[in-house]
Amino acid sequence: MSGSLGLRVDYADDDLQRRVANFLHSQHFPAFKQLRVDVHDGAVTIYGTVDSFYEKQVALNSCQRVAGVLALIDQIAVAGPSGVVTAAIDDGVRELRLLPLESAEFGLPGG
Repeated sequence: MSGSLGLRVDYADDDLQRRVANFLHSQHFPAFKQLRVDVHDGAVTIYGTVDSFYEKQVALNSCQRVAGVLALIDQIAVAGPSGVVTAAIDDGVRELRLLPLESAEFGLPGG
């Protein structure tokens, strides 16, 4: 018998997925109800879009508080009121900025 006693609680992936999703949906952010939660071997991946980086941070912190989460993979995009969508991708961050047509500069001669 080993000199140290370790305690580890393993949760089934489907149970963990349900508990994380329920905890997110219980928060007071309407966007959280649209987030998708996938779990594989205790690693939780969160997919979806929220309105601000603050909401994204709250969602990620909320998921970390659920017992049984061994790893958290962030796949949450931020789409703020300015029309900017930022999403994490494998090699960094990509940003798509949607400008109103009248704001765009096309570099046309005489304009």
